[in-house]
Amino acid sequence: MQKKIIGVAIMAAIACIFFLYACVSKNEIIAEKELFFDDENNFEFTYEKIIFLETSSDCLINQIKQLEIVNDKIFILDIFELYVFDLNGKYIQTLGKRGSGPEEYISPLTFNIDKSKNTISIFDHQLNAYIVYDLNSYKFIKKKTIPFQVDDMCFMNDGNFLFLTNVQDRNGENTFHFNITNSNFKIINSYIHIDFSSGHMYPPFKNIYNLAGNTYGFIRFNNIIYKIETNKITPKYSLKFKNYKFPPIELLEKETESAFNKNYYPWLSESGYIISYNIIETDSALCVDYLVNKDRYFGFYNKQTNQIYHYEMKQFQEISGIYGIESIVGKSYDNCFVSIVYPYMIKNQVESNTNNLIKSKIAIDNINADDNPILFLFKF
Repeated sequence: MQKKIIGVAIMAAIACIFFLYACVSKNEIIAEKELFFDDENNFEFTYEKIIFLETSSDCLINQIKQLEIVNDKIFILDIFELYVFDLNGKYIQTLGKRGSGPEEYISPLTFNIDKSKNTISIFDHQLNAYIVYDLNSYKFIKKKTIPFQVDDMCFMNDGNFLFLTNVQDRNGENTFHFNITNSNFKIINSYIHIDFSSGHMYPPFKNIYNLAGNTYGFIRFNNIIYKIETNKITPKYSLKFKNYKFPPIELLEKETESAFNKNYYPWLSESGYIISYNIIETDSALCVDYLVNKDRYFGFYNKQTNQIYHYEMKQFQEISGIYGIESIVGKSYDNCFVSIVYPYMIKNQVESNTNNLIKSKIAIDNINADDNPILFLFKF
């Protein structure tokens, strides 16, 4: 009788463990690598270059959305246009032009560079189309309208397209974040169901990208970076932070239940939750740039040493000696991260410091407050 009772107890314990495991498996995605960004850790910078972008009436940069350095050229997309500079910061030209004509764009959101085809494509969010230009001559090649609403796009290594969607269709047809299609836009596979849908989008980061022949993607309010292939999706990294979390979907739904297009940003910016984040990844490192309560933080993962570093923006400025850094927006061909430095912020911080405690690595004597942003290239 005692053996029978013990056996029943063991079976019950096993069942309980299985139940708990099932609950964890259902609610938590296990990634190949967990990145835990906690306290700051000092690391040695390698300063590769500081680039002063030319300022003229032809290239007045507003807010940089995306930046890539390819073939010794700097491609910068701001709110309105895509500019091309050389590595010395000299303005070359503006790619295409704004308008509703067959060769023009209205609302450029992201761009993609395909070195194998020698093309650069601008994704127009308002037109829901992409416009293709030659990467060397910058001449127009073609313009194609996408037959379903998307928020970002990327060309995959196998010739297929990856589209990101953040908003579920009102008719309920498009219910997945990641949709892979062939060149004729026929959907082959779809991944990650859209749990939260809102007409108010913030902010316009590049959420899908290519690296070393692979394609990766991440979703707002989700801590997983996925490796995306045509026939499968793999959780590559999970992001965790010591003091901050992403807002629960239930709270977001409650905050926006009164109107589909309700601006939830004012509430979110005072909630203590992570507002948004951006990923910049190179062959040797990964950077996460995120916002909490309007404060910016940088996390770095060194793939070669397996070290993780984490800084509030002011700490990062002090360690780097580069004041006026706004965000980290891109990467260069030699595995450098590229950060934006605004001249007016440098001048304000240095000139207002009467005790001369701030020693900026960028001389302020020859720059004006309204000049174009300065690019700071660095790596581990």
